Amino acid sequence: VPYYRELFGRIGLRASELRTLEDLRAIPPITKEEVKAAGSRLYSDLLRPELVQRQFTGGSTGEPMGFFLDRERARLETSFFYWIWRGYGHVLGRDRVAYFKADRAPDPNRKVFSKYDPVLNYMRFDSNDLSRPENFEAYRQVLEEFRAPILFGYPSSIHLLARMWHRSGRPAPRFRLVLLASE
Repeated sequence: VPYYRELFGRIGLRASELRTLEDLRAIPPITKEEVKAAGSRLYSDLLRPELVQRQFTGGSTGEPMGFFLDRERARLETSFFYWIWRGYGHVLGRDRVAYFKADRAPDPNRKVFSKYDPVLNYMRFDSNDLSRPENFEAYRQVLEEFRAPILFGYPSSIHLLARMWHRSGRPAPRFRLVLLASE
């Protein structure tokens, strides 16, 4: 990873010297701003674009961060979610699900993004749009029309949605099941 090769060079550290968890204390923590500034210098030289997919954090700080997840891990994570959800009575494709996840790069000019997936019976919402209170009415309308008994998303995204609803003074929808997944 070019960023860490440069950093180690600046601080006089060699990767071969890192043998225990205690040795990791020699590496200075990286801030969100440094991650953004470093950009692709944080990608491994071994990164094969066809084996990864771009993901985004929930954007609860108002600015989602992009990262890459290898496709195999993404498939395993999805399988794990469905296995857990089945234990709570969710049947894939039968139950409507309001699904909040940061799927795309933030775009301040975009209206609220929602898209229906008829195979999974999900209404997907891009949680990047949750950081803008002026979007509440659009969220409310789509959620009330879709009438999903299940709500799924990042904890930060669900919190933003709940806060928007609370501030509106309107009664919130009642979900049979709320499923969370960490970013």
